[in-house]
Formats: sequence, C-alpha cells, structure tokens
Amino acid sequence: EFWKAYPRKEHKAMAEQEYAKLIVQGIKEEMLIASAKAYARAKDGQDPKYLNCPDSWLQKCIYSDYEVKEEKPKGPQQPEEEPEKHKRISALVQQKYGLQIKKYKSAKKIAREYGQKIFELVNEAYAPLYGYSPLSQGQIDQYVKMYLPILDLDLVTLVVDSQGELIAVGVTMPSLSRALQKAKGKMLPFGWIHMLKALFLKHPDTLDLLLIAVKPEYQNKGVNGLLFSDLIRTYNAKGYKWAESNPELEVNEAVQRQWGYFEHIQHKRRRAYKKQIDNQ
Repeated sequence: EFWKAYPRKEHKAMAEQEYAKLIVQGIKEEMLIASAKAYARAKDGQDPKYLNCPDSWLQKCIYSDYEVKEEKPKGPQQPEEEPEKHKRISALVQQKYGLQIKKYKSAKKIAREYGQKIFELVNEAYAPLYGYSPLSQGQIDQYVKMYLPILDLDLVTLVVDSQGELIAVGVTMPSLSRALQKAKGKMLPFGWIHMLKALFLKHPDTLDLLLIAVKPEYQNKGVNGLLFSDLIRTYNAKGYKWAESNPELEVNEAVQRQWGYFEHIQHKRRRAYKKQIDNQ
C-alpha cells in the first residue's frame, strides 16, 4: 500500500529495505502510508522525476515532515491545571514542614550549590529499591558535568527545608524518542541536529520524567506533591501535553500511588529473568 501511495515509482527494492528498517525501529506502517499520501497530495502535478526517490525519502526521514497528526488516545496527559486535591496537600505539606520550592536559571550555579547533593539524595532515596546500585563519586562527577548543562532548568525542581537542606528533587526533560528515531540512534554525522532541536529549539509535546527522589524521612508525606505543584504549571506554560515515566518497580507502591491524582495508563511492562547455570 505504501508503494501504491508514493508518487515516484523507482528503487523499489531499496525502498522496501528502508521501509522494513523503519518498521523494525517501531515506526507505524499506518503513519508511513498516510505520510506518503500527504506527500503525493503536496506534490500533485509535479514531474515525478523531481521528487525524492522513495528509498531516500524514507532514509532521510522526510516522511516526518508530512506526518498526519492524529489525536492521541486518553493516557498520561498533563492536566490543564493542577488537581484541587493536589493543591491542598501541597499547601499543607509546605506549611507543616517548612519546605519551599527552589529553582535555578544557571546550570553552573545549580551544579555548584546542589549538583553533588542531588545525586547523594538519589543514592539515599533509591537505596532500598531492588536492584539499585549506588552511584560512585566518579559517576556523580560525570553526571553533574555532562547532564546538568543540557537540562532545561525550568523542568528541574528542588524542595528544600528552612536551612536549605535538599529534601526532594524532580528532574524532567523533553522526550528524545522521536529525535533518536530521526537520527537512527546515531549522533554523527547529523544525528546531533535532531537532538539539538528537541532539547533547545522546538521541543516535542511529550516529557520524560527522568527521576523523582525524596529524602526517606519525608517519603509518604506528600512532599512529591510540591514537586508536581511547580512542574505542572511549567509544563502547561511550555505547551507540554503528555508525560512518560521512567521504569518503575511494580512492587514500589509509593511511586505508583503518586499517579493516582492524574489520568494515566500503564502501556509498557518489562520482565527480567535469571537462570542459575551450574559449573561443570
């Protein structure tokens, strides 16, 4: 059906190879066919010899320029405003424990003042979770140096107490999934352009919720509500509509409960297995 829809009938074998690669990467056939039809409509009346060959059109991800936008099904969509119950809990927690939101505009400043503390908190908060390996000092130094500078700090929220001690942190960023698809998983020679666009120029409508960490003695007390109280306003102001969480242990009831305030769906599940191999 794609071949029937595409307006230039050349390089069929190579086009089939590129088409198969995209399907393996997770690109939907329906989207490629719809994009081919849209491309044909846009180029209607033009001599086909001046159009892209189908294999090149697929390989260079030109189809994304003609993608027919479909309404997404109901799922983990950002609410238009913060849920009322969420607001009340956030206000109570803030007043009861003397906590406050802390934001930064400078990557150098947040790295200097809280870079080390953020990842120490991650180690402390995640320590009881099955399979977690603490970050070494070398890893912490690398993350502070490499990753903090590329974050949109509007999407990073800290919660501190009256002494400035870090109590919780939420780190989110624009989803890079579509950019990685366009780059075919490679930064060079030109894959970095797609990454740069997603991070700094034209962000997608979907967020990745990279990590949320709360100091153990403040867990299950509604402190994560303070993080979302700040972040939801930012998401709406920047035009984000959807959020994707990181993998979560299904036995981690605390992290599962926090999504109860929002419309959400579980659409992925991972399983890991181990087998003991006896030495012969």
